[in-house]
Amino acid sequence: DEKTGAGEARAIAPDWHGPSGGTRVYSSPEHLQPNAITLKSDIWSWGLCVLEMFAGELCWKDGTRAREIMGELLARGPRFDGLPKMPSEMIELLSACFELGPAERPRDMLAISEKLTALYQSASGEVYGRTRPEVSDASPRVLNNRAVSLLDLGKPKEAEALWKKILKDAPEELESAFNLLLCRWRMGQITDATLFKKLTALVAAQGKGWLPKYLLSQAQMEGGDCSGAVRTLSSITEALGHQRDVAYALAVAHDGARHDTGLKQEFLAHSTPVTALALSFDGFRCVTACSKGRARVWEVGAGRCTATMTGHKGAVHTLSLSADEGLVLTGCADATLKVWSTETGLCWRTLAGHSGAVRAAALSEDGLFAISGGDDHTLKAWMVDTGVCIQTFSGHEGAITAVALSKNRKYALSGSMDETIKLWDVRTGRCLHAFAGNGQPVASLSVSDTAPIALSSAGKCLQLWNMQKGELIRSFEGHRGDVTAVCLSEDGRHALSATDSGTIKLWLVKTGQCLRSLKGQAPIALSRDGRWALSTSAQGRVRVWSVNCYGTAFQAPFMLYRDPGAHPRRPRPSDDSDDSDPRDAQ
Repeated sequence: DEKTGAGEARAIAPDWHGPSGGTRVYSSPEHLQPNAITLKSDIWSWGLCVLEMFAGELCWKDGTRAREIMGELLARGPRFDGLPKMPSEMIELLSACFELGPAERPRDMLAISEKLTALYQSASGEVYGRTRPEVSDASPRVLNNRAVSLLDLGKPKEAEALWKKILKDAPEELESAFNLLLCRWRMGQITDATLFKKLTALVAAQGKGWLPKYLLSQAQMEGGDCSGAVRTLSSITEALGHQRDVAYALAVAHDGARHDTGLKQEFLAHSTPVTALALSFDGFRCVTACSKGRARVWEVGAGRCTATMTGHKGAVHTLSLSADEGLVLTGCADATLKVWSTETGLCWRTLAGHSGAVRAAALSEDGLFAISGGDDHTLKAWMVDTGVCIQTFSGHEGAITAVALSKNRKYALSGSMDETIKLWDVRTGRCLHAFAGNGQPVASLSVSDTAPIALSSAGKCLQLWNMQKGELIRSFEGHRGDVTAVCLSEDGRHALSATDSGTIKLWLVKTGQCLRSLKGQAPIALSRDGRWALSTSAQGRVRVWSVNCYGTAFQAPFMLYRDPGAHPRRPRPSDDSDDSDPRDAQ
């Protein structure tokens, strides 16, 4: 048994029970009974795999019929010419594996391996050439594979503890080092930058060995850098007996490179710093604004300006685009909001009522309703077609720096320099929840259109909130500078965050995993279809990124122990952490 090790099975088989489940075509009778699975169930499933080899195909749907299936195969033979007849010794062994009573089956996989060795000698007339490895229950091989099994059983903390124990006693164990890094990355304990720094160090320490580069390529593909994985895999010159592993990974990487997360385009939007961004549903069009009070509409692919909006007297701090992309709302340091036509660049309506700079605003999808907040500590609701303020929300004790509006326009969310986040009932103006943040001013907010969650940034930390309960779900850490902009994808699965110092991060919301670090800075924007993102640079340039949040994600496999003769062992890298990304040098 590769996951547990041959020597381990006998010791734990009598009392190791787990929940039912598994693939139906390989299921034992115990799979139909809750909490009845033991290692004897694996013996039944192993027998079905061997049966499939002799049949040349998977010709059944229910593995619990194994005895009946084998009888039919022996009676009619396989459908394909050239397949060998099942030896009588193998028939006897599989019959034992398919005993209905688990206690009647072979005692463990070690007993099966002994019978297979004898069967090989009987069929070939030669002694089986490989000697059985002697392993103990405490060997790194067994412990690593046991940790992978714990992970399969939904026990990541136990698996992590086991890998740490292995590496404390045997720091050269490559599989365990990789598995621990991968596990910590997926649990959001380290960023992609730290992961790739350590994996790059493993490659450097290994020299020409194939496995470290192979492992690096698997992580690169999971992080959305399949082009980098192609380069890594192409540099492998000594794969020994593992050419097929490398060739298959290279094919997967070539196919995935079409959907890489990365920079696709850059264009000059303004001669002064860009202060706000908005992006259309499909990423075809964007709106930018600058510190001089101008806003522009662009065709993103061509980098062509189609409309310019002038009229504000001061920096434009916020932009919001209607769902049909016909209107854009701007909020400015001159204490006004303006509604513009994206086709003509003409101002359609001015909303006046704040007594200080407007720092944040959101426009409803239909373009008929808006909310705004600013330096006067108030949140205001507006009817856009009339320009009338219909509601003023009071309660913050500092400037309002971020706002968000629910899709049904019933709720508004506000974040403030007073270090609080508040959820409001738009109709009544009542504060429904006050969110206890991390004691720092709130810089940005984003809400999901399909789930009752909100993402906020304060200092270097991102926080995910359950808006219905007013509770913190999780925090995201990894930025070295203050996070000034966040975006949630429409379905709430992915998040984008940025600092003013040149770092963007793409996150998996469910786990807090930092999938990819990119070079860019706030403000940022994410298309609703999840394919494209925008960021800026200090020189007034806009960067266009492919992020493909809704693509099918590749997941690197956790590594089971391989033959120690397949690759040399070298020390793993130190635990020093760094936010720089070694892939930027590639």
